[in-house]
Amino acid sequence: MRRFGDQGGVLMRTTGVGSSMAVLLLAALTGCSDGTKIPILAVDGDGLPFDDVWTQSDLQQPVGDVKPGGDTVLPDVWNPDVAPLDTTDLTDREVADLPPEICRPDCVDKECGPDGCGGFCGECTEDMVCLNYLCLDPQDPCVAACEALECGPVWAADGSECQCGDCPDPVFTACQNGICVVSCGPDCTGKQCGPDGCNGSCGTCGPSSTCTAAGQCVANCVPNCTGKQCGPDGCNGSCGTCSPNSTCSAAGKCVANCVPNCTGKQCGPDGCNGSCGTCQYGVCTPAGQCQCTPACAGKECGANGCGGVCGTCPGNSQCMNGQCISGWCDVYDMEFDAQIPYQKVTWMDFGKSGQPGEGLDVDQNPATCAPAGNCSAGVDNSFASFLASLVSIGVMPTNPFDSVIQSGDMILLAEPLGWNNWGTAFSMGFYTGDVAQSGGATCNFQTAYCNYYVQAESIHPETCLPYIFFYPVVMNAAGVLSGGGPQSHFEIALDFLGGVPLTLRFYMARIHAETIITSSGKVKIDKGIIAGAISTQELFDAILALPPVTLPMDPAMVVNLLGGLLVKDIDTNGDGIKDAASVALKFKSIEGKIIGVH
Repeated sequence: MRRFGDQGGVLMRTTGVGSSMAVLLLAALTGCSDGTKIPILAVDGDGLPFDDVWTQSDLQQPVGDVKPGGDTVLPDVWNPDVAPLDTTDLTDREVADLPPEICRPDCVDKECGPDGCGGFCGECTEDMVCLNYLCLDPQDPCVAACEALECGPVWAADGSECQCGDCPDPVFTACQNGICVVSCGPDCTGKQCGPDGCNGSCGTCGPSSTCTAAGQCVANCVPNCTGKQCGPDGCNGSCGTCSPNSTCSAAGKCVANCVPNCTGKQCGPDGCNGSCGTCQYGVCTPAGQCQCTPACAGKECGANGCGGVCGTCPGNSQCMNGQCISGWCDVYDMEFDAQIPYQKVTWMDFGKSGQPGEGLDVDQNPATCAPAGNCSAGVDNSFASFLASLVSIGVMPTNPFDSVIQSGDMILLAEPLGWNNWGTAFSMGFYTGDVAQSGGATCNFQTAYCNYYVQAESIHPETCLPYIFFYPVVMNAAGVLSGGGPQSHFEIALDFLGGVPLTLRFYMARIHAETIITSSGKVKIDKGIIAGAISTQELFDAILALPPVTLPMDPAMVVNLLGGLLVKDIDTNGDGIKDAASVALKFKSIEGKIIGVH
């Protein structure tokens, strides 16, 4: 390569045109700011120069176009895809002044090798070798170290570090063990749009669709607020908001806020799709009043269906199915109906809270519940927090019934007298009992159908009825039974304060249980609850009556301690004063057979 005259950085490249050689010399002159004309110095095949001027658009003509008015063919030097310009002899300023269509070569600190535009930065003499843009002696240790490598650093035999070169495209290739390998492979499998993973694209979506993160073109969402004043527009937007005194309906309309009106009403609608309450007994009149007519025809005693009673029985008699039954009976001559599915309790524990499933609505007031802060749906179980305190200080086991039931020390039997599932009231009595042995062998009372004897002390000697009973009890077709109330009670004994026997008496006792028919045709109770109210005065009197030696401290101190833990929430005598604490027991049972009394 050589320079010609003072044309300012002329680059010469030869190309064949027919049988002659035409040489195109480009002068990249400085100071040509408008970029509209580029001087061209051209010579024909004889090497005689002639002047010509081409426009910028001339440089963009396809390869081989003939300049009008001349015999020179536009050489492929201007098409970098075919034969990029050789810029070996250009100065840095001349390279910077090249038109934008021409690739800028990079030969900084390079003696030889490619310039990045299809040309070369120089050539080494015949006795030198080009390695990583430097001309080296063939005996240089790096020449031998890089002989079979394309790129990367390597240690020569003499311990010096050598650079064998760079990979041509740092985005798609990488140097691994001296070899340039493909480091990124575009992946558009199953994609219509979005990135290909190698700084490329898998395509673009049309103006009415959007590319998802999964590379799919989806139609743009069109908000729909037709006929709507408020609410969502279907595209995560809003059709508007309502004023503070109105609410957005499901149909997207702003409607005035409703103010419930229950003034002077006990029940019925509140005017805003809510309720002013429900009637515990009877029916709700159109005026919002609970109306109940007592049902006492042919009854001497028992519930009147309106929360009251039809009468009470004298002390020597007991109410049974609305009649007062009195007189002495021989309990040992009692007969038990073999068709009744008697139940043996296999598990029992105190309810742990005032949540549904842990207790019942003892006072039949859905607006109240206990203990405070851990109750709902009208469930009353104030005793739960009291027991939790006793367990936490170590004077009561977590389940005081578990060991005595598992060992058989406590056999609790239930008698559903008059059992039916069509809604007719019957009674549910409870006895204490013993397993009946057969040939010296004892039945597995926790899992098997066993025979039992009722203990005589659990039967009233005048009526031959159990001391503990629930009436009225009703069972529906689904096998769910519930009943009891003001005239029902329940008693249970437990070890108190580390082994001291204490009897708990439940007033206003209620029962709720779900019965199941087993594969063998037997009846069992899977989810049973007995609830009621324990008189705090009776409980404290019983503790004070215990021998002091049976307690870890003076009985009066025990009462003072427990009095601060037990919260009264039930009024058992209707005087408006809460005198008892609600309590609940959960239980499970299996069917057995009562064969007599002993």
